[in-house]
Amino acid sequence: MGVEVEVIQNSRGDKIDSAFVQSEEHRPNSKLYSTSNGEDGVDIPIIDLDKSSPQEVEQACKNWGFFHLINHGVPDHLVSRLESAAADFFSLPAEEKRKVSIDAQTSLGYFDAELTKNVRDWKEVFNFVPRGTIEIPTSTDPHDAVTETFTNKWPPHRPDLREACLAYAEAAREVCFKLLQLIAGSLGLPDERLNQYFEDDMSVVRLNCYPECPIPELALGVGRHKDPGALTLLYQDQVGGLQVRRKDNGQWLPVQPLPGSFVVNVGDCIQYQ
Repeated sequence: MGVEVEVIQNSRGDKIDSAFVQSEEHRPNSKLYSTSNGEDGVDIPIIDLDKSSPQEVEQACKNWGFFHLINHGVPDHLVSRLESAAADFFSLPAEEKRKVSIDAQTSLGYFDAELTKNVRDWKEVFNFVPRGTIEIPTSTDPHDAVTETFTNKWPPHRPDLREACLAYAEAAREVCFKLLQLIAGSLGLPDERLNQYFEDDMSVVRLNCYPECPIPELALGVGRHKDPGALTLLYQDQVGGLQVRRKDNGQWLPVQPLPGSFVVNVGDCIQYQ
């Protein structure tokens, strides 16, 4: 039994595996980037971790579900160090990166064949957890105490990557707990009310690499999706490409990179109605 791989070719002679090709209605729309701040000059809200009021946080979460976060306290040098270490890792030969690939025993490590809504994403990823290991329940039954343990995989002879990842993850974790306090306050709850649900840390950190695509009008780095967790803290470089969907009209809006900020996505575990 053979395996067929269909290849798409454009008029320039560029080729792409059909597994990456989005359906026509979900393909990239370059017109979204025709203005400096996206559609009609609109961008997602900006929340200052030190100064924004509970009301501002409420409106950002309720009306958008996304916002830029400034004055977050993560030092620039930790971000730069991680960017450099990640770039070095993703530039390694494929056979070297696959030595730390995810497998049947763990979802941590390197992967380059992820699907979103059954279409392959044009990206490579590296997943790790801040505390070295993570206990994952084996079922959705709250009375079932059985778990499985996932352990980080680090490439050999690359201590710089491990050190940069863990230092950044610890700083980002502190930001997330501060955000939980802001969100709790915006809901009229005591500041620490939500923190108790996240003391058994199940956070996962992902490094994303989006290589140049030969036919970018057909593929996406990652397809449309919702994040199932509580909060996603995303560092966006200056290349851009992130889009979010507006609640009021269903249109996709490009999120312009804001230097020194994070983009926060309020996930399914924290929903504002």
